[in-house]
Amino acid sequence: MALLNQLFHVELTKLAMYAACLLLFAKLIHSGLHKIYPKFFAFIAFQIIRQSLLACFPLRSTTYGYVFFATLPILWILYVLVLLEIFQAALARKQGIASFSRKFVITAMGIGATAGVSTLFFDLQDQKPKYVILENFVLADRVMELALLIFLLLLTAFLAYFPVVLHRNARVHAAVFSFYFLAKTAVLMFRGMLGVDVSNITNLAGRLITTICLLCWIFLLSRAGEQRTVHSNWIRGAQNEEKLMAQLEAINATLMKTARKGPGDGS
Repeated sequence: MALLNQLFHVELTKLAMYAACLLLFAKLIHSGLHKIYPKFFAFIAFQIIRQSLLACFPLRSTTYGYVFFATLPILWILYVLVLLEIFQAALARKQGIASFSRKFVITAMGIGATAGVSTLFFDLQDQKPKYVILENFVLADRVMELALLIFLLLLTAFLAYFPVVLHRNARVHAAVFSFYFLAKTAVLMFRGMLGVDVSNITNLAGRLITTICLLCWIFLLSRAGEQRTVHSNWIRGAQNEEKLMAQLEAINATLMKTARKGPGDGS
């Protein structure tokens, strides 16, 4: 009876996550946001395709493992592209800073990868785990998601300090993805410390986290959110805001000049 209840809850969470993906996919098309955020739309479409493929094979089968591992790197690439899209949307009015985003991402990913590798110190798994390939992919996923989390934290810190005018949808994206990668990184850390025995719990937690984020996008993203603008910073006071705005303009102008000169132009 306990096993049947467990299987029912697992299937229920899978169905809930899949249904939420389909609803968000439909909403993006209906609202026209799929044209404004094409990479995010591709990310959701890929999630639907991936889950559909995985549902065709038994969970413990070799084919399921091949599909799961083969599609995971594609998911990582889409993560990076989506976060770049959010960064550029948040700084659409600051082209100099937006063009700097690619270098920013590489730096953040490097910091995140270093931080992710350092967490191996706390990894209590056996030196010779039962499932070597699985454990390596879990480790790589943990490093990748921690890197993306650090990128988002750096972006959030930047937006919290400078009075950037951004669309409400961009703010929603940054908040939801920050929660997503923070929660997923915590789950993967827990999985790394306790090993494969807690896989069922961590898989369930991962599906619940994903479903919560999908529901947030469904209810918070809207076409009107592209017209509604908000200031990103948390600092109050007109004098402080004016000073920070001047600093932001100076940074943007400097980066624009640097981009025009190019790396090999010393003039």
